[in-house]
Amino acid sequence: MVDVAWDALVGESAAWRAMMAVLVGSTTVWLYRETDRLNRKKRLSVDAKGNPRKLRDLPRVPNELPFLGNGLEIARNGRRIYEWTVEYCEKFNSEPWVRNFFGMDMICFSTPEAIEEITTTQFDHFVKGKFQTDVIEDVAGRGVFTADGERWYRQRKTAVKFFTAKSLRAFMMKGMDRNIGQMCQVLEDGAKNDEWVDLKKLFQEFTLQSFVEMALGLEFAWIGTKERHAFYEAMDAVPLLQVDRFRQPVWMWKLQRFLNIGREAKLAKEMHTIREWLQDMVKEGLAKLNEIPGETGGPEAEEAVKSVLELFVEQSDKYVDGLQSEDLIDFLLTFMFASRDTTALMLTWLLYVLGQHPHVTKAIRDELKRKLPGQAGRKDAFLTTEHTRHLVYLEAAIREVLRLYPAAPTNMRKVANDTVVGGDIPLYEGQIVLISAYAMARNRDVWGPDAREFKPERWIDEKTGELIQVPSTKFIVFSTGPRTCIGKHLALLQLRVVTANLLNRFDFEIDPANDGSHEPSTLLMMKHALKAKIHPASF
Repeated sequence: MVDVAWDALVGESAAWRAMMAVLVGSTTVWLYRETDRLNRKKRLSVDAKGNPRKLRDLPRVPNELPFLGNGLEIARNGRRIYEWTVEYCEKFNSEPWVRNFFGMDMICFSTPEAIEEITTTQFDHFVKGKFQTDVIEDVAGRGVFTADGERWYRQRKTAVKFFTAKSLRAFMMKGMDRNIGQMCQVLEDGAKNDEWVDLKKLFQEFTLQSFVEMALGLEFAWIGTKERHAFYEAMDAVPLLQVDRFRQPVWMWKLQRFLNIGREAKLAKEMHTIREWLQDMVKEGLAKLNEIPGETGGPEAEEAVKSVLELFVEQSDKYVDGLQSEDLIDFLLTFMFASRDTTALMLTWLLYVLGQHPHVTKAIRDELKRKLPGQAGRKDAFLTTEHTRHLVYLEAAIREVLRLYPAAPTNMRKVANDTVVGGDIPLYEGQIVLISAYAMARNRDVWGPDAREFKPERWIDEKTGELIQVPSTKFIVFSTGPRTCIGKHLALLQLRVVTANLLNRFDFEIDPANDGSHEPSTLLMMKHALKAKIHPASF
């Protein structure tokens, strides 16, 4: 009996000592961090000229818990995280605000002035950082999406060369003609058989095929197929799997990755499928280039039709201004993920929104009749970039969809050095900055009282009838500053041509059961299939 009591006493004593050790350790860490924060705040309270400045205390999401912060509330709102962000932006009157995610402060911005400082004026103070790199690197590799510093500069310089090449644009136009024809055939078959056509699936097939062909210089036949290619399935699955990393502590998903269990095992499997297929296709593309001697490098090559792979090889077989041959797969992955997601998502949201606003479809067709009378309503007409470059209302409608439904709703940066933005907002090294394009699009202080409305007319000058030029810090769908999207112009070009051709040939009766909800993803992916009945265009 005495032995049992003694064991219990010793056990309780050991447990008590362990609890006290944890408490003392936690308190010590908190005191160190708080002291460090106060010292850094004191340093920022004086500007470069030695003048004192009063720093703003940012509002925080209430009910923070020790260690967890607002992690539980963020998890509860995971499926509506973008609307949840909008609600807090409105609650705090567009002022920057802080949410704490398992001990990590994240400061959310939704105004152009602060965003300009973060992305442009103080660009060097804000980097991708280890947190974001760790999350993305397994998917995009060490490409331009994840790089910082000198590596990022060199890779971006090379990527800009490729994306501004006339030969790549010529390749895209050649492939787009053929692929739009295939897409229209699927729509015509659906109309003939009075079937529901899943436009979301069709646009994904079209854009993935178009950009994979542009990347590799090969032709595929994925549009309208019943059986989806494993590569295609994997490209769809990865963004939904990757987003889980943003919704849990880093150690948790890294442990799953190490043990190869759960959704991390699924992500690894899908990425293996993508990389293995892409490596095989690169070999095939290179073999095809070797079969056509003299195709590159000659005086006539300047105006030739070239893929990304061909441009890479043309520059050098080993080194392209910082982009080494072992980076080629990462570069192609970045190109395909970014290009496919932007175009497919925007086409999906555009057709959904036009289904809710038939008067906008009518206005686009009225413009087609007015400016392109020879092509308007003709089933055999193919509208090119030359046709679409003067279609102001079409461009306004596209920009309005991009504004309200940005492919990347939130942009993330890590604070690299203590700094002050907006004159009085302190940001400390290690903090995370969130730039919410989704929230800014709905910010009445930025876009007016009708900010939440779909209104293409906001982009058109009432007096001149020309497009209004909006700063990229306000219309931030393609980011801004030195990290502006490299493929912006190619994406817009494709959106114009595809939308004009579709609306010139077809009417889309959108399934009213689709409520426009989206997936909890790093991308603004529509949750449900976008089903439509297809009819001849009514002019």
